[in-house]
Amino acid sequence: MNGLSICITTRDNLEYLKLCLEGLKKHSSLENEILIHVDGATDETAKWLEDAGYEFTRSEWKGTYSGCNSSAKRATKPYMIIYSDDMFCAPKWDLNLVKWLGENRVIVPRLVEPLPGSYPPPFDCGKTPRTFDEERFVSYAKGLEEARMEKHSFGAFTLPTERYRSIGGYDTDFDPRGAGSIDLITTLNAKFPGTEFYEAKDVILYHFMMAGASKIPDRLEHEAKSVKHFSEKWGFNIDTAYKRLDKVT
Repeated sequence: MNGLSICITTRDNLEYLKLCLEGLKKHSSLENEILIHVDGATDETAKWLEDAGYEFTRSEWKGTYSGCNSSAKRATKPYMIIYSDDMFCAPKWDLNLVKWLGENRVIVPRLVEPLPGSYPPPFDCGKTPRTFDEERFVSYAKGLEEARMEKHSFGAFTLPTERYRSIGGYDTDFDPRGAGSIDLITTLNAKFPGTEFYEAKDVILYHFMMAGASKIPDRLEHEAKSVKHFSEKWGFNIDTAYKRLDKVT
């Protein structure tokens, strides 16, 4: 395994994106490819990426899921990770990650977040790029590492690139943001029964939490529509979907 395809969608989040890319450059160990899609940005993101020498695609604003599909089309590595522009990786994150990969697995990293949320306990290393304490995070991550996996079914998915493509990637009807992630893994499990979903406890990323999502106009309204669409599509709700995934993992 010589590297991963890292798919990043970004919109008007340049300071976070700069820090994200700095972390990937500094703390990655493999020959990864960084595939960026600029989703209708109105700030200086595209110009900065051009000046910094990054290749990227761009479009009018569609949403996170369309952006990831655009990046995945360019992927050349056998495994891809759906990465957020408001994440910062710990050292050896990718080297630790690849040892857990498998054709029938979806792996997510262990996230460290500054506020109470999906990943307890919170550990505050800064709530913005300007206040981020990298040394504090790296030290904390080093002490947090455990060489094991645990059942888990949401986060920054890493999966075989061809499997992602075989299901058509994200269903863009969930754009700009909402229940697309649970729909993706529900689709994977339906097409590839017995797919395993795990969190790798030694793959650690700092997550600033909703830095990009908070910029989506009428975000809560979009998310509510997305939840309704999921139930209409599958005939069961999101809570039921997670319970079903827990049983097969």
